[in-house]
Amino acid sequence: MVFMFKFHISELCSYNRTIERTIAQRQDELRTLQAEWTYLNSPRRLRQLAVDVLKMKPTELNQMVKDDAS
Repeated sequence: MVFMFKFHISELCSYNRTIERTIAQRQDELRTLQAEWTYLNSPRRLRQLAVDVLKMKPTELNQMVKDDAS
């Protein structure tokens, strides 16, 4: 009976180590995805894409209209 408990505890410890490794891998993947998201959404990069891909230009002062309604 003691042997069965010891064997069961050994299996649970092995399963626990597997889960801990999986959690560590997922956390590493999450950090990588967060870094990629930060890069992809950086204002400088998006501004450059707007110019290069969409051929957009910065707004000039003479294009702005004052709202007298307020």
